[in-house]
Amino acid sequence: MPLPPPLLQIVEWLRAGYPDGVPERDYQPLLALLAKELSPTAPADEADVERVRRHLESVGWHPTDA
Repeated sequence: MPLPPPLLQIVEWLRAGYPDGVPERDYQPLLALLAKELSPTAPADEADVERVRRHLESVGWHPTDA
């Protein structure tokens, strides 16, 4: 069964940003970043979220891509 297009886009940018897999310490801020992009509220450590955002942007991801 194929993934719905929005979920496929998320998986693609995750693979682009973390081709070797997501480091354990990035799971929570990555989920918070995703939640911020998909919903108005997401509790998270802002420094971690910003670190993950910078990492993903360094490989070409931008929030409007997801």
